[in-house]
Amino acid sequence: MKPPKGSDRFPADAFPDEPSRDRWLGRKLAPDWQEFEAALRDATRSLKALKERYVEIRRAQDQQQELRRRLQQTDLPLAEAQAIKQRLEELEISLESHLLSWRHFQQPFWQAIRFGGLGVIIGWILRGCA
Repeated sequence: MKPPKGSDRFPADAFPDEPSRDRWLGRKLAPDWQEFEAALRDATRSLKALKERYVEIRRAQDQQQELRRRLQQTDLPLAEAQAIKQRLEELEISLESHLLSWRHFQQPFWQAIRFGGLGVIIGWILRGCA
Protein backbone atom coordinates (compact mmCIF):
# COMPACT_ATOMS: atom_id res chain seq x y z
CA MET A 1 0.00 0.00 0.00
CA LYS A 2 1.36 3.42 -0.89
CA PRO A 3 1.45 6.29 1.58
CA PRO A 4 -0.90 9.19 0.96
CA LYS A 5 0.50 11.94 -1.22
CA GLY A 6 2.54 14.45 0.70
CA SER A 7 2.93 12.15 3.65
CA ASP A 8 5.97 10.17 4.79
CA ARG A 9 3.88 7.88 6.94
CA PHE A 10 1.98 4.76 6.08
CA PRO A 11 -1.56 4.22 7.31
CA ALA A 12 -1.66 2.40 10.61
CA ASP A 13 -3.57 -0.57 9.19
CA ALA A 14 -1.15 -1.06 6.26
CA PHE A 15 1.39 -2.87 8.44
CA PRO A 16 -0.16 -4.64 11.40
CA ASP A 17 3.15 -5.56 12.99
CA GLU A 18 6.28 -3.50 13.39
CA PRO A 19 8.85 -5.93 11.85
CA SER A 20 7.02 -6.08 8.51
CA ARG A 21 6.86 -2.27 8.42
CA ASP A 22 10.61 -2.09 9.11
CA ARG A 23 11.30 -4.58 6.35
CA TRP A 24 9.11 -2.61 3.97
CA LEU A 25 10.97 0.57 4.77
CA GLY A 26 14.33 -1.15 4.34
CA ARG A 27 15.57 -0.83 7.88
CA LYS A 28 16.34 -4.50 8.47
CA LEU A 29 16.79 -5.47 4.85
CA ALA A 30 20.55 -4.92 4.48
CA PRO A 31 21.67 -8.29 5.96
CA ASP A 32 19.10 -10.14 3.82
CA TRP A 33 20.38 -8.44 0.67
CA GLN A 34 23.97 -9.22 1.59
CA GLU A 35 23.07 -12.89 2.03
CA PHE A 36 21.17 -12.84 -1.24
CA GLU A 37 24.06 -11.21 -3.10
CA ALA A 38 26.51 -13.76 -1.66
CA ALA A 39 24.23 -16.63 -2.68
CA LEU A 40 23.81 -15.09 -6.13
CA ARG A 41 27.58 -14.77 -6.56
CA ASP A 42 28.02 -18.38 -5.47
CA ALA A 43 25.31 -19.56 -7.88
CA THR A 44 26.88 -17.55 -10.71
CA ARG A 45 30.29 -19.04 -9.95
CA SER A 46 28.82 -22.55 -9.89
CA LEU A 47 26.98 -21.95 -13.16
CA LYS A 48 30.16 -20.71 -14.81
CA ALA A 49 32.05 -23.79 -13.61
CA LEU A 50 29.23 -26.00 -14.87
CA LYS A 51 29.31 -24.33 -18.28
CA GLU A 52 33.09 -24.75 -18.48
CA ARG A 53 32.78 -28.40 -17.52
CA TYR A 54 30.05 -28.91 -20.12
CA VAL A 55 32.25 -27.43 -22.86
CA GLU A 56 35.16 -29.59 -21.68
CA ILE A 57 33.02 -32.73 -21.79
CA ARG A 58 31.69 -31.89 -25.26
CA ARG A 59 35.23 -31.38 -26.54
CA ALA A 60 36.37 -34.66 -25.00
CA GLN A 61 33.40 -36.52 -26.48
CA ASP A 62 34.05 -35.02 -29.92
CA GLN A 63 37.72 -35.94 -29.66
CA GLN A 64 36.76 -39.43 -28.53
CA GLN A 65 34.50 -39.90 -31.57
CA GLU A 66 37.21 -38.61 -33.89
CA LEU A 67 39.79 -40.99 -32.39
CA ARG A 68 37.40 -43.95 -32.67
CA ARG A 69 36.77 -43.08 -36.30
CA ARG A 70 40.53 -42.90 -36.97
CA LEU A 71 41.06 -46.19 -35.14
CA GLN A 72 38.62 -47.94 -37.49
CA GLN A 73 40.79 -47.12 -40.47
CA THR A 74 42.58 -50.22 -41.66
CA ASP A 75 45.75 -48.60 -42.96
CA LEU A 76 47.03 -47.24 -39.62
CA PRO A 77 50.48 -48.19 -38.44
CA LEU A 78 50.56 -50.26 -35.25
CA ALA A 79 52.29 -47.54 -33.21
CA GLU A 80 49.69 -44.94 -34.17
CA ALA A 81 46.83 -47.35 -33.39
CA GLN A 82 48.30 -48.02 -29.93
CA ALA A 83 48.71 -44.27 -29.31
CA ILE A 84 45.08 -43.70 -30.29
CA LYS A 85 43.92 -46.50 -27.96
CA GLN A 86 45.95 -44.99 -25.12
CA ARG A 87 44.44 -41.55 -25.73
CA LEU A 88 40.93 -43.07 -25.85
CA GLU A 89 41.51 -44.72 -22.47
CA GLU A 90 42.74 -41.42 -21.02
CA LEU A 91 39.67 -39.61 -22.35
CA GLU A 92 37.33 -42.24 -20.91
CA ILE A 93 39.00 -42.05 -17.52
CA SER A 94 38.87 -38.25 -17.62
CA LEU A 95 35.19 -38.21 -18.52
CA GLU A 96 34.30 -40.77 -15.87
CA SER A 97 36.33 -39.12 -13.13
CA HIS A 98 34.76 -35.73 -13.70
CA LEU A 99 31.24 -37.07 -13.88
CA LEU A 100 31.67 -39.04 -10.66
CA SER A 101 33.19 -36.74 -8.10
CA TRP A 102 33.50 -36.91 -4.33
CA ARG A 103 30.96 -34.10 -4.01
CA HIS A 104 28.21 -36.40 -5.33
CA PHE A 105 29.05 -39.18 -2.87
CA GLN A 106 29.97 -37.09 0.14
CA GLN A 107 26.56 -36.85 1.80
CA PRO A 108 25.51 -40.50 1.27
CA PHE A 109 28.96 -41.66 2.40
CA TRP A 110 28.80 -39.80 5.69
CA GLN A 111 25.21 -40.88 6.28
CA ALA A 112 26.24 -44.51 5.78
CA ILE A 113 29.14 -44.04 8.21
CA ARG A 114 26.94 -42.33 10.78
CA PHE A 115 24.02 -44.75 10.69
CA GLY A 116 26.23 -47.82 10.23
CA GLY A 117 28.24 -46.79 13.27
CA LEU A 118 25.06 -46.13 15.20
CA GLY A 119 23.83 -49.62 14.26
CA VAL A 120 27.05 -51.19 15.52
CA ILE A 121 26.83 -49.29 18.83
CA ILE A 122 23.17 -50.27 19.31
CA GLY A 123 24.11 -53.88 18.51
CA TRP A 124 26.86 -53.85 21.15
CA ILE A 125 24.43 -52.40 23.71
CA LEU A 126 21.75 -54.98 22.93
CA ARG A 127 24.29 -57.81 23.01
CA GLY A 128 25.55 -56.58 26.37
CA CYS A 129 22.02 -56.49 27.76
CA ALA A 130 21.19 -60.00 26.58
